[in-house]
Amino acid sequence: MARIKNALFSIYFGDQSTAYLKNSLHNYTQQEMMVLPGYKEFCLQNRCENIIILDQVHGNNGFCVREKKDVLLKPYTVRGDYIVSALPKIALAVETADCAPVVLIDVIGGVVSLAHAGWRGALAGVVTHAVGDMLKVGSLIENIQIYFGPAARSCCYQVSRDFLDLFEQSDPNIYFQERNGAAYFDNTLFIAWQLEKLGMARKNILLDYAICTICSEKYCSFRRQGQIALRQMTIVALK
Repeated sequence: MARIKNALFSIYFGDQSTAYLKNSLHNYTQQEMMVLPGYKEFCLQNRCENIIILDQVHGNNGFCVREKKDVLLKPYTVRGDYIVSALPKIALAVETADCAPVVLIDVIGGVVSLAHAGWRGALAGVVTHAVGDMLKVGSLIENIQIYFGPAARSCCYQVSRDFLDLFEQSDPNIYFQERNGAAYFDNTLFIAWQLEKLGMARKNILLDYAICTICSEKYCSFRRQGQIALRQMTIVALK
């Protein structure tokens, strides 16, 4: 696990130690989720009053917290793969097991977004859509920092030749590798490439926490564990 804290925000990239079965929390209320291991510690440390988590569908739609009533959203009742908020003390969460958790922070304007980006969502532009919604509420692209969390990386993420054809309009040399006649994909680097194409400075794209979930048994991985794989949490909140 990893924790990133400063005066503006706090991020928690979880691992198997605070993971849950897929769909096992879908009947929980916000208050019930906020006392579960992992969520409880984060919410207490950051004095979070609410938690927002969506029903993830590997798409490019999201949910924007525009006013106080939006924070009362029952967990998993809205379908989407990113959340945008400028309100403090609201925990935003996603669940992953090889997909990339991506945290976007406007360090000047005080806007945060959290995205769940599998390859389908990434190809559909889920993270760039999140950036677009941040810009709509006043963020400037030069003020946004990106933190990538644990996800499947090209050291292990083998894909088919047909998979490569889906990315023919982009620059595959950056995020595909070929080894011993097999192709390997790096979704994290693909999203980073998309962000640079938007005009984001490379120095603001942080990969320090983007550990491969397939080869690190500390993390949940559908590729490695199959249907028994749990889902690890990523949480972020403005202070």
